Amino acid sequence: MKKINSLNELILMVLKRNRGKNHRHLIIVTIALHNRVFPIKWDEFNTFATEATIYLNANRVRLGISVPNMGILSDLIDNVTTGWVFVYEKTTNSVARNKSWRDKRDVLRGQIVEIMNIIFGDIMESVYTSDDRIALRHPLHVTHKTPSTKMLTSPKISMETIIHLQQILRLQNPETPDSAEMPLKQHIVLEYFIGLPGLAADDIHFADAKTVTTFLYGVAFLETNAGKTIYYRACYESTRGERSVWSAIFSAVIA
Repeated sequence: MKKINSLNELILMVLKRNRGKNHRHLIIVTIALHNRVFPIKWDEFNTFATEATIYLNANRVRLGISVPNMGILSDLIDNVTTGWVFVYEKTTNSVARNKSWRDKRDVLRGQIVEIMNIIFGDIMESVYTSDDRIALRHPLHVTHKTPSTKMLTSPKISMETIIHLQQILRLQNPETPDSAEMPLKQHIVLEYFIGLPGLAADDIHFADAKTVTTFLYGVAFLETNAGKTIYYRACYESTRGERSVWSAIFSAVIA
């Protein structure tokens, strides 16, 4: 995929790939996806844009925001005849709202996003406080990866539901019996074998391995399997391919 170096390049790419569609909405969605800090919904964007501008202005010196950039943003928000506050109110007024005002609102949003991105890009990460990150929707990025580890326990297998030619298993983490969550960076490998009842472990030839990522898992059977016994076993497998020990063998009759 071609590397996108700017918001304008991203918008142009979307326009080329979506000829004949409503480009105004495509551009808005593209901006929102490219800049996760900006809410998509109009009322939420309105709240963020106005409150963030007040916050940036109050903390301009500490955050190192240039006077010209702050002036551009303030004018885009507060100009009494062309600013966001004035125009957005027109789009929410049932008497005054029309396509002309909505078009002005859409253009203003793009301009506000652009100047805010410039301002945010100039703020040094080291000066952000926790209050800054909340007010400006700028969470601290994780700079290290947590490696997956090998599980020391195996999933506990139990039967949730048995109906004709179908069984639903419950696969529980014994370390967190009150939770349905899968252990971090793990999935389950489930194997089964259909055969005669009462088989010894050495006579069970497990196969048909399935990757399971939820605590409930359904298995369907052919009519010819009715009355036979199915044997299950399971283990955890990490994202690095490390497996836990296998669980105790669990068996059930296929109804």
